[in-house]
Amino acid sequence: MSLASSTLPCASSPLVSSPRSPRSITKTTSATQAQANPSRRRIRTARCNIFNAAADAADASSPTLPSPSPPPPFASSSAQVDSFADSLFDIQEELLRAVEQLDGSGARFLREPWTRRRGAEGVSAPGRGLTAVLEGGDLVEKGAASVTHVSGALSAARAAALASRGVPGAVEGAPYAAAALSVVLHSRSPHVPTLRGDVRVFSTGGGGSSDASSSSSSPSMASFGGGADLTPFVLHEEDVRAFHGHWKRVCDEAEEEAAAVRRRSSSSSVSSSSSSSSSSSSSSSSSSSSSSSSSSPLYRALKASCDEYFYIPARKEYRGTGGIFFDGALSSSTGGGGSRGGNGGAEEEGDEKKSPLLEVDGRAFAERVARGWLPSWLPAVERRRALPVSERERAWQLLRRGRYVEFNLLYDRGVRFGLDGGGDVDAVMVSAPPLVAWAHRAAAESEEEERLMEVLRRPRDWA
Repeated sequence: MSLASSTLPCASSPLVSSPRSPRSITKTTSATQAQANPSRRRIRTARCNIFNAAADAADASSPTLPSPSPPPPFASSSAQVDSFADSLFDIQEELLRAVEQLDGSGARFLREPWTRRRGAEGVSAPGRGLTAVLEGGDLVEKGAASVTHVSGALSAARAAALASRGVPGAVEGAPYAAAALSVVLHSRSPHVPTLRGDVRVFSTGGGGSSDASSSSSSPSMASFGGGADLTPFVLHEEDVRAFHGHWKRVCDEAEEEAAAVRRRSSSSSVSSSSSSSSSSSSSSSSSSSSSSSSSSPLYRALKASCDEYFYIPARKEYRGTGGIFFDGALSSSTGGGGSRGGNGGAEEEGDEKKSPLLEVDGRAFAERVARGWLPSWLPAVERRRALPVSERERAWQLLRRGRYVEFNLLYDRGVRFGLDGGGDVDAVMVSAPPLVAWAHRAAAESEEEERLMEVLRRPRDWA
């Protein structure tokens, strides 16, 4: 099957000057791998914090121009969102430096800060952001990491979409504030899967505002969401298990912290009675033991939510091998609780059916997820980046990338939200892969490809 005629450069990749066939691309990739300096290829896994490891050595190999600073803060309708956005800019820069170091080619992210002033012509959602794109790396063929921080009033379309997901206060004209960090790393080698992750917060209502004039009688509800998922092109089950194992540990740690908070709260509430305190402590300890068991209800709920979200109905297949996906976790400053829509399987029809996400501090969990993206990807990178690549493997990778684009254009809520708000189309589509392919009646042609398709048709339990 020839795919050369179907291979197109993505419109969001201005540095790709002309299309190249899978054959020529494969030869370039193989040559790069063969000539690579092994010492440069060595991955720094000795330290558990990849961000710090990369920051220590980010400028050791080649000089770079100073990175532009993020745009200055602005006061939205929610102080919670403003504070979270400041943290996202810090995490973004740490991630960019880490990826540059991990790639090892000398390629650097192009960083583009932007602002939209309130009251400017055609601006319905003033805000700020920083879009960062890396192209042509040895490991990362294209990578993008973007922060967006906006506020405004809900349009009818956005209000209807949010209300259908159970977001409180989602009515036309209601003030909102939102902030998000998203990352996607499209690997050059088909043996290294694509990593995608995001964290976000959305707030409606005027309570908690840093600007008293924007307050309303409606309280501010800051709802956090995000996750991480893996899209392999050649199925290496060991890598997928390692990825899911990482996110199970992240969920387990969050559950254990929530249990500790409940124990402290329970101990404080019954301190007036020693007998009651003893009984409560025993019960709480039992609850904690159950929470931290291998059953891992939080991981199971978020894994199921991820599988459900990243489904392509038209193809009757899943985009990748999943990960975790959550929506509706609230910060502790709002008093806890969660929404009914998209919050990891919560139905709130009695205590026995409440999602474990209801017990997790939304902001803390979102930041934990953002800092876990690269560590979750490292095992696959370490084991697979130097493997030889065949022409057919590269062609198959481009076909599967086509499915990735289909999902983003047809089903992804973030893409729809960005386009509906009149945002920069190139910035919204920056997560698209640099090269994709479609072929008429394309199908698996080998046992290896069929193994992948079997997993994409029927999700597995990986951890």
